Amino acid sequence: MLSGLLLDPGASGHGFRVVNYTEPKPMKRYRITPGIAVVTTFCVAVFALSFNASATLLNIGDVHELGSIPLSIQQGDTAITKYVNALIELSTLGGSGHVIIGSHDNLVTRSMNNFGTLPGPATLMLKGKGNTVNVGDASYLLAHYGSSSGGFSEVWVLHDFALTTIPNTENGHRLCSWALFGPAQAIPDGSTTIGLFSSALATLGMLRCFRRS
Repeated sequence: MLSGLLLDPGASGHGFRVVNYTEPKPMKRYRITPGIAVVTTFCVAVFALSFNASATLLNIGDVHELGSIPLSIQQGDTAITKYVNALIELSTLGGSGHVIIGSHDNLVTRSMNNFGTLPGPATLMLKGKGNTVNVGDASYLLAHYGSSSGGFSEVWVLHDFALTTIPNTENGHRLCSWALFGPAQAIPDGSTTIGLFSSALATLGMLRCFRRS
């Protein structure tokens, strides 16, 4: 900052007067450092990941339903795997078939949802309880609902779900258990996060080059 004296002509043009002069302060400039750029991009990546990982709500008979098994008495690992594979193999939308296990004849009914070619065969990956399911890379989800008057099973096709919630009760039946089935599918969230992180590294590289030039 500079200061000094200036001679300023009077208003009448006759004579001069002395005034103080002070140079205005320069405007403050903000520089985006490479570190700030990387942190910002990383925060965007984390936000995108958390957004994609929000729970998807599944309901009985919704657009994700593969089919159902009314009065599914048998709930062993072999039985529930057979239910899912029977639904996968039903090519007629709205069609039905039978899964006979011992003396039990279990009817399986395909939904009207067209998923195209379904991955298979189904293999049991994980079983659990509770209405919040960490899907991971599973392709199918079976939920069993039961009561003193019987029960049924519902099967959904999982499309890029990281987390899902399912009903706790349905028509007087309560959720007893769920099971996830493969084959494993690719998870896009991981690739999205990697892509955003790669963008952060690329940004850092460009800023370093710019700083050196």
